[in-house]
Amino acid sequence: MASSLAILLLLMRLSGAIAAVSPNYISRSTEQQIIATVAPAADVGQSAQPFLTSPSGLYAAYLRRAVDSSAGGPGADACYVQVQHGDVGGGGGSVWESECTLVGGADACDLAFSPVGLELFAGGHSLWDTGIDAEPGTLSLDDGGDMRIVSKEGVTMRKNIAFGHVMGK
Repeated sequence: MASSLAILLLLMRLSGAIAAVSPNYISRSTEQQIIATVAPAADVGQSAQPFLTSPSGLYAAYLRRAVDSSAGGPGADACYVQVQHGDVGGGGGSVWESECTLVGGADACDLAFSPVGLELFAGGHSLWDTGIDAEPGTLSLDDGGDMRIVSKEGVTMRKNIAFGHVMGK
């Protein structure tokens, strides 16, 4: 009985290790896989959810939500994707940012890995995407601060998400 329990515990530990996702890449397992969510901000300022780090840890990708007090009222919130150089805590400088997309103050921002690459949602509506024209399989962040989307067929595409055009293959 004790040996069966020990084997069960060992299998649980191994299955947990196998299921662990590397922070360096995300494999798309569903049609629209939510990879980061930022809730409506309670205070003026910024909130962020990291979703990828480079293998060396020098770069991190975030879904960010900024609240602009100067705009006043609803619609002053904006969500965007940002890659930063520096600590994963967000203390480094920005390498690039996607378009800032205005969202309602009560809506959460969701970032999905979908058939068009990265896709930003708020209030259940698609607001922005990378426009990938392949079936994305994995998303990664390399040690140069570039995001790489690899199709399920193995075609590698580097996207400069800030400007929406392919940087190389």
